[in-house]
Amino acid sequence: MKNQQSPFEGNLSEELQGALQTFLSTVSVARLSKTLRNLFLTHVYHESDTPSLNMEEFVLELQALFDLLDVLENSPDQGLKDSSFL
Repeated sequence: MKNQQSPFEGNLSEELQGALQTFLSTVSVARLSKTLRNLFLTHVYHESDTPSLNMEEFVLELQALFDLLDVLENSPDQGLKDSSFL
């Protein structure tokens, strides 16, 4: 998987800041993280006989998303107002 520049390097656009704030105010980060992990594991369990050709890529991308969700879950108020991301 190629290394990609983080979208958080530099300032986020106002549109992206607004979208993130809306997302964080309407979605339970902890529940979303748990649901996505369970869905993925259920998929892997049921498709273990015929694994996807892109499984390694999927796992790496999901791990990056889970890492982000873990950081968001542990951030104060699950918000970005006082976050170092901005």
